[in-house]
Amino acid sequence: RVRPAHESVQALSALVDGLGEQSGGERVLLGLPETVAEALFEQPRYQPFELGRLPALVISSLAEMLADPVQHKKASWQAMQAHGYDGV
Repeated sequence: RVRPAHESVQALSALVDGLGEQSGGERVLLGLPETVAEALFEQPRYQPFELGRLPALVISSLAEMLADPVQHKKASWQAMQAHGYDGV
């Protein structure tokens, strides 16, 4: 049986590929809570990976950044800089 999270990632990958082709996108930046990111992608946030055919990075969600900016904004910004997403 295919896990629901795996089905979600497959659908998201197809969507990202389609949007990338239409708009000329080069990479994907997602702001997600840690539990959602780990459930979908089976890896911690702030580490680059491939989503569809594009490089991707998951950072803290906007709600987390607003609730605890010192922790979440700093970690997100450092990951974005380290992996070339600071010009987004």
